[in-house]
Amino acid sequence: GQTVTDQQLSFQWSLDRGRNPQPAGQPRPLFTFRLWDAPDSQGTYTPVTDWAAWSDTRVLGPVDFQAILDAHGLSFDDLDDWVLFLVAGVDEAGNVEQWPAEFVGDPSAFEVADGVTGVNWQRFRVSEFTRALDTSITANFWHNQIPDELRNVRRIQAGDTDLGAGPIVPAAPNQQTHRLEARFRVTMHVPDEVAGLDEWIQWELLRNGESVASYLQPPDRVDGRTATVIVPLYMQPEAADPDPDTTVPDDRSVRLDADPDNVGLPLQRPVNYVFRARTVRLDGDDVVQARDATPANYPFTVVPHTAGEYVDPPDAEDDQPIKLQELN
Repeated sequence: GQTVTDQQLSFQWSLDRGRNPQPAGQPRPLFTFRLWDAPDSQGTYTPVTDWAAWSDTRVLGPVDFQAILDAHGLSFDDLDDWVLFLVAGVDEAGNVEQWPAEFVGDPSAFEVADGVTGVNWQRFRVSEFTRALDTSITANFWHNQIPDELRNVRRIQAGDTDLGAGPIVPAAPNQQTHRLEARFRVTMHVPDEVAGLDEWIQWELLRNGESVASYLQPPDRVDGRTATVIVPLYMQPEAADPDPDTTVPDDRSVRLDADPDNVGLPLQRPVNYVFRARTVRLDGDDVVQARDATPANYPFTVVPHTAGEYVDPPDAEDDQPIKLQELN
């Protein structure tokens, strides 16, 4: 199971078979689905809705789920903490999906062992804390003058070039004297009534769609609601009272303006990045208990020349689409 918000439920399905005949007319595969809930993941699941009418529908989104609950006079606030969604299918020959062997019981009441998963069902947690979690990101890029020691990379100083927060970021013109830096300020939006319950930031850096760095990071000590991430990734040294403007190299370091295929060479072509972050809540064993189901994304492109000369070709062979989720 996983923790989700009521605004981010989305499922797609199809018949699991080696060959799909793709019929032009009738008959065709049909599907039905149903919701159950339980007070905990291993509790007894009882029906929340009736079986849906058989149809060729293969996807449900947040609006569809809300419509299903509305039809039964319910909202997500009326549900127990854990919800189970099951889809059953029938093929063109009339072969109907069997009741899952993992379920102990029948559709009126059954149990599922913790950690068990199935091919046509999914259980998930809906909690007030998780529904309220949100995350936002601001960014600043600059060409940092490379010193003898990696110090003061958290602030722009004399000799540095401030590039602002634009989505097109030029590499440093002389990479022997300057290095492209990015500072991401991640803010956790947590209701006051549940704030301070060990919320951390879980972030990831993607390059051309592939993850190149990730970390679970505590918030800054100043306000407990924000975290600062510097790329290249230089983390504060372990100390009782660290200097907030002094950092040390980290083994997750990624140089943004280096060629992805050869870090020793300057950037030869545009590279697409996405910095992604979400708020998470840890339990007493530092295990993620709940997370923001709508991570904040900050996409940007690093180019090997000035941003004013760069035009992204719409039909580039290596173009990687980036999905940007707007957070309201």
